[in-house]
Amino acid sequence: MGISAVFSACNAGRVCRAEMIYSCHWPKALGKTGDATAHLGYNISMKPIYSDHIRLDERSLALHGLIAKKVRDNPALLDKARDNLRRWQESNESPSLAFAEWAQILTNPVDQVAQFLEERSERANRLRQSSPFCGILSESERRAIYESFTTRTYHPRRESNFG
Repeated sequence: MGISAVFSACNAGRVCRAEMIYSCHWPKALGKTGDATAHLGYNISMKPIYSDHIRLDERSLALHGLIAKKVRDNPALLDKARDNLRRWQESNESPSLAFAEWAQILTNPVDQVAQFLEERSERANRLRQSSPFCGILSESERRAIYESFTTRTYHPRRESNFG
């Protein structure tokens, strides 16, 4: 009897499936060394699984990539994000952890903020969902990116250039 657990990890917009299979006799199999790695089998298949959530995360990353380029070119745009954040914090009755995180990020130098906007991490994905950078992109810039990420035009393996 074996037990299989499925894990997922995001790498460049791809979700990979890894199955960890172990024996029901696992404690006995450890033996004297206690080395579980010698007795655990890993079966990793790199079959990309694309979901609507990944498409939306990739779209947000593309939007913020263009914002990062504009912020590097014009650091004064960070003031707009800071103003948005301050206004949201004042109007929100309960403190928001995401707003506090953005406030800390916006104290960094321009290059570090821009680098974070382009970062592929769970934290960056989460914070891009409550981004204070609204109003930085023009309507035509936003529309072009949104159009390239519709379900009929989005191709996960295609490299896009929005800048």
